[in-house]
Parts: sequence; structure tokens; C-alpha cells
Amino acid sequence: MITIGCFIGALFLPIALIPGGGYSINGEPVSFTEFWRRGGGPLFVAVGILLPVIGYGILKRRRWSRYWFAGFLIITAAYSLTFYPQWTDVLGLLYAGFLIWYLFRRRTVCAYFEHGA
Repeated sequence: MITIGCFIGALFLPIALIPGGGYSINGEPVSFTEFWRRGGGPLFVAVGILLPVIGYGILKRRRWSRYWFAGFLIITAAYSLTFYPQWTDVLGLLYAGFLIWYLFRRRTVCAYFEHGA
């Protein structure tokens, strides 16, 4: 399930690179140019590349992929809590904590990565 989510993350690339639809930052509607100027475009490109790479690593049982995914979750949560705190971030933190536990403490998942390349 995590792998599928990572591959779906590739959809951030066309959103960042193809003008169209509506863009907003902090609930404020912005143009495609403004979306890029404020950093949304580069962020979406980075996420659109990073998540499928992590997904590939998980699919191929690469140990580094767990660390990259955990780092992604931690950085995303820290950014959200620091700059745009909302009560729903607590749910995000709980979910991130569960996923990190799942990747590093669940025996079957640890065995999956131990028997990988």
C-alpha cells in the first residue's frame, strides 16, 4: 500500500509542470507563475521524483527506502507543524508514527527488507 502511494506521488510532476486548473497556496488562489515563484512548483517536482524512487526501493526491498520514506514523513510533518499548524496535523503525526513503526518494528516488514537485495 505504501508503494502504491509512492508511485501515485509521481502525479505531482504533471501538476507542477503543466499549467492548468487552479493553484492555491495557504488557501489563496495563485497563478501558475506565482505557484512557481513561491516555491510550490519546485517542491512538487522534488516530491514527484522522490516518492516514485522510494516506491521503487520498497518494491525492490532496498533498505535505504525505509529511511528515505521515514525522512520524508518527518520533514513533511515538521514543515506543516512549523509553518501551517492545524489540529489535523495531530492525525498526520499519528499516521506518520504508525507508518514508521510499521516499517521498522513489524517483524514481517523487517523480514521483507532483510531478504531483499
